[in-house]
Amino acid sequence: MRRQIGGDARAGNATTIPVGDVTQNAITAGQAYHWFAGEPAHTEIARVLRPGGFFVPIWNVRDESVPWVAELSEVFDGHRARSVIDERHLTPDQFGPLFAAADLRLFHWSTTHTADSLVELIRSRSFYLVSDAGTRAALERRVRELASRTFGEQERFDLPYVTYTYRAAKV
Repeated sequence: MRRQIGGDARAGNATTIPVGDVTQNAITAGQAYHWFAGEPAHTEIARVLRPGGFFVPIWNVRDESVPWVAELSEVFDGHRARSVIDERHLTPDQFGPLFAAADLRLFHWSTTHTADSLVELIRSRSFYLVSDAGTRAALERRVRELASRTFGEQERFDLPYVTYTYRAAKV
């Protein structure tokens, strides 16, 4: 991937960020934050941030306040417990004593789908990828049935999301 990006792409991870001490104004993290090693990652992020710099983890979550989306999430994720880190319910002190209390901001948006593109979306999930052929077929069928029951003959429809954005200043 670094070859494709070119430029100054460096090898690193949340506990070994390849930049100098107090050199960064902000560090962002997408959905992968749930893989971070907690306190060691927060300490490393604080090491590279300037005083007053921000750590900003961001998640895009299907808007399950919409009934059909909640049902879709059951199809997509019903087979497993929610991850240990629930982005919808982080505490203000989630990032530890090196950071001020985190502020949360929500952004609502949507993406246009068809029944076929929803099936493609479920095909990208790890649960789907490791399942046997019968389970995969059942998941695809459930997605198509949900789309048909919800949208009938309507070919395109919006899948609503909420982006959860936390912002915590280094103290």
